[in-house]
This record gives sequence, C-alpha cells and structure tokens, in this order.
Amino acid sequence: MTITQLLSAGYLCEELPPPYNSKSFGLKAKPILKSMADLPKISDLNCVNFMAPKVGIHRRQFSIPHPYTQIKLSDTIVKNWNLILTQFDKSKVSISKPEIDKSNKRAIIYLDKIEDFKEACIIASSTKRYQLHMDIA
Repeated sequence: MTITQLLSAGYLCEELPPPYNSKSFGLKAKPILKSMADLPKISDLNCVNFMAPKVGIHRRQFSIPHPYTQIKLSDTIVKNWNLILTQFDKSKVSISKPEIDKSNKRAIIYLDKIEDFKEACIIASSTKRYQLHMDIA
C-alpha cells in the first residue's frame, strides 16, 4: 500500500461521476507531504458536503475531507498498514477484512459481499447491545 494508491483511488467517494477523480492528487502526494512538514499543525478544517439523489425523493449526503487532513490520515494508514491488518486478524468482532484492490478501481476493498455482510451483521447483532460501524474508503 502506497500513499499514491490510497489517495488516487480512495480519496473521493465512488458515487461521484467518473470525471471527478483524485489521480493527480495521488501522484503529487509525496512532494505535497514533504512540503507540509514545515507547516504548523492545523486542527480546524471542515469537509465539503454535497447531496446526491437516491431512489425517489430521497437524497444522500456525502462529505469530502479537506486535502490536508486526508493526506495526513493516508500517510498514517500507509505507515501502519501491516499493524492494521494484524489487528483485523486478531479481531473477534470484525466481519470483513480490508484488502488492497488489485483492479485499482478503489484503494481498499472488502472481501465479503454486501449481502453476506448484512446477513452476518444481523446474526451477530442479535445478542449485542452496541454496534461499531466504520467506513474507510
């Protein structure tokens, strides 16, 4: 897993039309990250929100994180990727495990099909009081 892969195929949500992509951002990630080393920490950066239509009159809200925070997060994920995978292997509560997408459509994919995932969630949650949900694309 490289920062170029992660930002090129994992920064923008897949629901955006194909002309919107982050390939050039991913290709420039390393020089950008180097130039950010001298910057002071920035803590108050907001996402850009937008709405997309769903079936009928419903709409879904999406958020695109600020590039500064996304490149910092991506760098941390890349540096700790093996530790993250080890943690997933140890987990008794994780239903799916992330893997690098070899087709390069997305940076990370999950092996379980969504139908299997939903069924496993229902079965696993029937005896639980809390649910932890995490979405990293």
